Amino acid sequence: MKSMSNTIYQKISVALLTIVITLVQFSFAFATPINAEKLVDLTNQSRSQNGLKTLKINYELELAAQNKAQNMLEYDYFEHYSPYGLSPWDFIKESGYNYIVAGENLAMDFKTSEGIHSAWMNSPLHKKNILKPEFEDIGIATVKGEFNNYQTTMVVQMFGKITTKTSIFDSLIYKISSWLLGL
Repeated sequence: MKSMSNTIYQKISVALLTIVITLVQFSFAFATPINAEKLVDLTNQSRSQNGLKTLKINYELELAAQNKAQNMLEYDYFEHYSPYGLSPWDFIKESGYNYIVAGENLAMDFKTSEGIHSAWMNSPLHKKNILKPEFEDIGIATVKGEFNNYQTTMVVQMFGKITTKTSIFDSLIYKISSWLLGL
């Protein structure tokens, strides 16, 4: 009798363990490690769900995001402005991206792309960047490194709308006209 109850107990234990392992594997199938491509996909899904155009990946914004992430790790800060006064816009301009409008989201210490995107969408200011109708381009960098003496992944998401030659020309005409008219 005792061995029969032990056998049933063992079978139930094995069955429960199998279920737990399956559920854990199933949950990992939906959670991805942090990567820029997945973050772009999640961002564009949110924009589509809100009736907005999807963003195009832009090399210059990716470069700006990469430089910003590396700069934060190198100088040990996690802010939109560096300790020596560089703004997100400085990184964007240095990359060669001439923008009309731009934005930046930052993240650190997350394990998955989904976790980052969820946190951004639950933050009014980050969500505002993701859903800003004016934005057309996106660049994301994920950089692993040491921050405050521990290993982490810095994530920088940059948005923008590039200036067109027409708008630069119009701006120049406006400035010259204003100068000539003494405005």
